[in-house]
Amino acid sequence: MSGTARPNDQIPRRNAQRFVCPHCNTLAKQDWFPLFYIPEANAKHQELNTHAGQAGVSRCHYCTKMAMWLGIQMVFPQGSTAPLPVADMPEDVKALYMEARNVFDLSARGAGGLLRLAFTKLFPHLGVNKDDPNRAIAELVKVGLAPDIQQQALDLMRVLSNQTVHEGFVSEGDQPATVLFLFWLLNYIVEQMISKRKQIQTAYASLPQDKREAIAKRDAVK
Repeated sequence: MSGTARPNDQIPRRNAQRFVCPHCNTLAKQDWFPLFYIPEANAKHQELNTHAGQAGVSRCHYCTKMAMWLGIQMVFPQGSTAPLPVADMPEDVKALYMEARNVFDLSARGAGGLLRLAFTKLFPHLGVNKDDPNRAIAELVKVGLAPDIQQQALDLMRVLSNQTVHEGFVSEGDQPATVLFLFWLLNYIVEQMISKRKQIQTAYASLPQDKREAIAKRDAVK
């Protein structure tokens, strides 16, 4: 996923005229075909979903591959429209991120709650042992976190991930796009605060030893 969250009209939805195909990841027109109808399922869930009990198929105009739907839920392919985690995401954070990714298309709110937990797991990897994200960010600011893009990204993640799991703060229609932005934002934070730091450390370690020793001697002078 690139720099902005996917708009609502790109997320796969039952009977949508176009969305991002789960096979080719292209925003494309979709054709729809009914398969069969299960009266019992519709009777049980009709108050929740006008398509309950209805199986259908969507076919992508770009790649011509098909997706299968039962009610409003895409049941094949069993992928996710959320982005994959970046390479340097710590394993305990990644485990929650992947769990959120797996449930995103079934429950954006559930994914938002898991991303909130993943966010709190990130702080020890940034050198801060605080359970409360607000206090953790304050600690990072004290030790030199620049009050610009990185701090804004952390506070965005803190506020939005909290709001997605509380009734009324984010409307149901905006939930998927908001949570997709959280996936992107958590990846961005890892890239900015872990990946780039590793890149600089690796580059610094490649300097000749005499240059590093001269820098250390300079920094030792009071």
